[in-house]
Amino acid sequence: FVVEVWPPGHNSPIHNHGNTYAIIRVLSGQIMLRVFPELRLNARQFKPIERLCPKAGVTWMSPNLNQTHQLQHID
Repeated sequence: FVVEVWPPGHNSPIHNHGNTYAIIRVLSGQIMLRVFPELRLNARQFKPIERLCPKAGVTWMSPNLNQTHQLQHID
């Protein structure tokens, strides 16, 4: 398990976990999830897919999906 706690307005950099399986659940507040194409394609060149995950919201990643992403606490 990994628990990350961010104050409102804080975010992760665009990053990639590479061949990871994970489930992400929001325990408090709201998280904006931005999914990008692969890092090697210059992720900032393409508009990300955005999804708002509210408290108790769940998202996931697998080796082929959602690997390159950014999370932001938007409360």
